[in-house]
Amino acid sequence: MTKRRQLTLTEMVTSIVVIIITVLGLVIFVSIASSVGTMNTISQEKNIGREIEIIKEELTAYLDIVEIILNDTATTPIVTQAALQPEYSSGNLKDYLDDFKILNEQFNTSLLNINGERIYSNGIDFLKNYSTEAWAKELVSGALESYKSVTEIDSEYYWTVAVPVIYNGYPEGVLVAEIPINRGYGFNNISEQLQGIEIEILKDDVSVLRIGHVEEGLVKRGVLEHLDIDLKFIIDQSDSLEMIQNLKVRLLIIILSFIVIAVLILLVVSKRFIIKPITDLKKMIDVFMIEGRPNDDFPSASVVEINELSEQYHDMSKIIIQRENALKVSEQTQIRKNEKLEELVNKLESTQSLIIQQEKLASIGRLAAGVAHELNNPIGFVNGNFEMLSEYMPTLMGYVAYLKTGIIDPDIDLEDIDYILEDIPKLLVESEEGFIRIVDIVQNLKDYSRIDISKNDTYDINNGVRTTLMVAKNEYKDIASIDLELEKVPRVVANGSEINEVLLNLIVNSSQALAEYTGTEQKIISVATYTQDTYVCCDIKDNGPGIPTEIIDKIYDPFFTTKEPGKGTGLGLNIAYNIVKNKHNGDLTVTSEINKGTTFTIKLPTNEEE
Repeated sequence: MTKRRQLTLTEMVTSIVVIIITVLGLVIFVSIASSVGTMNTISQEKNIGREIEIIKEELTAYLDIVEIILNDTATTPIVTQAALQPEYSSGNLKDYLDDFKILNEQFNTSLLNINGERIYSNGIDFLKNYSTEAWAKELVSGALESYKSVTEIDSEYYWTVAVPVIYNGYPEGVLVAEIPINRGYGFNNISEQLQGIEIEILKDDVSVLRIGHVEEGLVKRGVLEHLDIDLKFIIDQSDSLEMIQNLKVRLLIIILSFIVIAVLILLVVSKRFIIKPITDLKKMIDVFMIEGRPNDDFPSASVVEINELSEQYHDMSKIIIQRENALKVSEQTQIRKNEKLEELVNKLESTQSLIIQQEKLASIGRLAAGVAHELNNPIGFVNGNFEMLSEYMPTLMGYVAYLKTGIIDPDIDLEDIDYILEDIPKLLVESEEGFIRIVDIVQNLKDYSRIDISKNDTYDINNGVRTTLMVAKNEYKDIASIDLELEKVPRVVANGSEINEVLLNLIVNSSQALAEYTGTEQKIISVATYTQDTYVCCDIKDNGPGIPTEIIDKIYDPFFTTKEPGKGTGLGLNIAYNIVKNKHNGDLTVTSEINKGTTFTIKLPTNEEE
C-alpha cells in the first residue's frame, strides 16, 4: 500500500499565502482605482489654492492702491489744514471730501483729529466712533503707518483703510475710508463668472460676504493675516463624486467576487488538511478530560506539524497527570499556609484594636488630668470658704447665746462679729459660684462624652466645639489662645461622642505643634464653623510650623507619626479620618504651608429631611 504523501505546514502556508496575495493584488488594484478620486480632489484643491492666491493678491493690491490714494490725499493742504485748525477749514474740507472719489467711486471718507474724534465725514447714513479704536491711537502715535481691515458698522461690513495725516513729520489726524465690502474690488461682478463655486469672506469666523452658492463640496480656506480675514472656497463635486461612486460600485462587485472565491478555496483546503485533524485531536483531549487518562490510539494527520502536535499531546497528557498529583500535594500545603496566615491576620487585627483602645485610654487619661486640674480651682476656694465658715461658727454660736442669755462666753471674742456677719454672705456667694463652675465642668464633660448615647442622633457642632475646648483647656491654655468664629449652622445626624473625639484630636494636635514651635510669639488656634453646599464644615487652624509636603499625604496612614518614640502611636488622625469619612460619609481634608500653619476641615453632610 502506497503511503499518502503528507504536506508540510510550510507547503500549506504557501498555498494560503498565494491565495491571500491574489486577493491583495485585487485590493491594490481597487486602491489604485479609488485613488483617482483622491487625485481629482488634489487637483481641485490646487486650482482653488491658485484662485485664493490670485484673489488675495488682487484684494491686497486694491487696498494698497486705496492706501496710496489716501496717503496722497492726507498730504494735501486742505486736509492737513483741517486737521490742524478744523474750526477754520471746515467749509473747504466739506467741499473737498464731498467730491472725493477713490478709483472713480465715492465712498464714505472721514477725517479724524488727533484724539480720534470725527472732524467731518461725507457719509450721512452712519457715523462710527473711532475715538476708542486702538489702531486710531496707534496711527496718531506713529506706532502704525497704516491700517487695513474689515469693520462692522450698523450690522454691515466695510473695508476700512486709514492713514495718518502728517504735518512737519508729526501725525495731526487720521484719514479713514469705509468701502462696502461688496464694492470696490469687484466682488459684485465675480458672481456672474462663478459656476459651481462659492466664495465666502469671514471675519472672526463670522460670514461678512458670500458670492455664489454650493450646497456641499470641497472646502478650501486661505488667510489674509494683515487684514485679519479668511477666504473660504467651496467647489461643487457632485458630478465627479457621482463618477467616482459608480467606479467604486463596480470595483466593489469585483472585490466581493474574488473574496467569495478565495473564501471557498480556503474553506476546502483548511477543512481537509487543518480543521479535521484538529477536530480529531480535540476528541482525544475530550476523552482525556473525562476519563483522566491519555489515549494511545491517536489518528495520523496529513500535515506533518499537526501530526507532531498529536504526539506531543500524548506526551503532555502524561506530564499533566504527574503534575496534577503534585498539585494536590501542593494544595494541601497551601491550605495549611493559608490557615496560618489567617491566624496571623486575626492576631494583627486584635493587636490593632488593642493599640487603638490604648490610644483612647491615653487620651482619656490626659482629659482626666485636665478636668481634674480645672475642677481643682473651684473646689479649692469652696473648701477654703467652708474652712473659714467653720472658724466663724464658734463666734456665731457664742453671739447667739449672748443674744438669748445676755452672758458673754470669755473664750469668744464678740468684737469681730460685725466683720464675720459681713464676710459670711461673700463666702456663700463665692462658694455658689464655685459650685456652678463645678456643675458646668461636669455638664460639659458629659456633653463631650455623650456616654448615654451609643448611636447617631442630631448633633450641634457648635456645642461640640465649645465642650471640647473646655475639656481640652488644660492642653492649650498655657500654649495658645483660642479664636472662635461659630456661625449658625444646622444640626447634623452624627454620633456626638465620636465627632467630639475628632475635634479633641485635632485641637490637641494643633496645641502640640504650637508648643514646639518658636516661629511666632502669638500662637493662635482658630476654630470656625460654616455651611458649604450640603455640608456643615468646621475649620481647625493653627499658625504653627506646618506639615512638610513630602509627608502630608501620609498623615492619615495608621501608625505614621512625626513624634519621638513613646510620645505617639500614629493612630489619632487615622481614627479621626475613619470616623468622619467611613462612619459619617463626610470628609476630613488638610491644607498646610511651612511656617504659616495648618488647617484641618471637617465636612459633615446635613440632614436634608430636617
